[in-house]
Amino acid sequence: MRQRSGFRLFAFVSLLAAGSVAAQEHGVLMTGGWCLPNDNTFSYISQPTAGLGYACEWMQREGWRLGVRADAMAMRRAVAGARFSLALTVEDRLAGPIDEFIEAGLSAYGDPYRRSLDSANHFIGSYLNCHIGVGLRYRHALDSLHTLSAALRFVHSSNGYLRKPNKGLNYVQVEAGFHFGPTGRRRPLAAVGDSTALRPAVFFVSYAPGLVQQRGGDLHAPYCYAHSLLLGVMRPFSPRRSLGAEVDLMYNYAHRVEARQAGDADPRPLYAGLCATYQRNWERLFMRVSVGTDVLRSPYLLGRVYERISLNCRLADGWRLTPYAGVACKAYYAHIDYIEWTLGVEF
Repeated sequence: MRQRSGFRLFAFVSLLAAGSVAAQEHGVLMTGGWCLPNDNTFSYISQPTAGLGYACEWMQREGWRLGVRADAMAMRRAVAGARFSLALTVEDRLAGPIDEFIEAGLSAYGDPYRRSLDSANHFIGSYLNCHIGVGLRYRHALDSLHTLSAALRFVHSSNGYLRKPNKGLNYVQVEAGFHFGPTGRRRPLAAVGDSTALRPAVFFVSYAPGLVQQRGGDLHAPYCYAHSLLLGVMRPFSPRRSLGAEVDLMYNYAHRVEARQAGDADPRPLYAGLCATYQRNWERLFMRVSVGTDVLRSPYLLGRVYERISLNCRLADGWRLTPYAGVACKAYYAHIDYIEWTLGVEF
C-alpha cells in the first residue's frame, strides 16, 4: 500500500511540475505504440501501449524551446506495471515545420517485479528508472496561439544496471498533440540563419565513471566499475550543428562474467572504439549522437557496433577550457549497455 501511495504521489508531483504557471505553451498529448524488451532474446514479447501526457514550454530562445513533459503509460499485458514519467525536453527546428527533440528524466513503474508473461522477463529491476528519448515532431499552426502536432518517439527506460535485473524496456510510439499558449507570448520556431559566424573546430576530452552490476549470475552479483574516456574533435557545418569523430576507451568489468560464460577463458575489460559523432547546440546545452565500432573487445561477446546519445550542459562560457557535465546511454545494436554520467572539457 505504501508503494502504491508513493507512485500516486510521484504522478501528482510530475503533473504539478509540468503545469507550471510560468509556461509559455501548454500541450495535451495522446501516445500509442509498442513496448519492446531491451534484449533480442525476448523478441517474442512486444506489447501495445497507450497513454496520456501533458507538456509545457518554459523558455524559448531563437530556434529552440526548453520545457518539461509528464505522462502516464499503460500496456495491455504489462511486464512492469503502469509507467509514470517526468522529463526535461529540448525541441529544435530541423527543417520546415519539423522539429527534432530530446528528453531526459525519470520513470516510475507501478509493478516492476511482475512476471506475468514469463519468469525470465526481468526487464525492470527497480521502481525508479532513467528515462531517455529522442524523436521528430511535425507542427501545424491553427492560429497564433493554437497548434496541432504529430510525433514519432523512441524512449528507453532502465536503471543503468544500478540494480538487477535490468534489461530495460524500449518504446516506439506515435503521438498526437494539441498545444495552446494562454499567455499570448508563444511564437513559432524560426531556423537560425547561416549568416551566423561558425565556431572553429573544438576538441574535447570527457570521463564517465560508472558502477554497475555484473551481467549474468544471480540477482545479488557484486557491483563492478565501468569507466569511459572519450577524446574527440567537432567541426561546425552550420551555426548550431557539428560533425566530428571520437576515440572511445572503456573499461567495463561487468562483462567479464558474460564473456566467460561465452567461452573466453581470460576476458579483458578494455574496449577501444572509433565513432562518428553529430552534435546539436542550444546555447549551453548540447546533444551528441555517435555511431561507432569496437576495434578492441573480447571476440566472444556479440556485437561490435554501438551507439551513444548524450545530453550535456556547459558549466561556463567564454573560457579557454570549457567544462561540461551530462548523462549518456551507450547501446549495442540499440540495446542499452549502461548509463554514463559524464564530466568533460572543450578547448
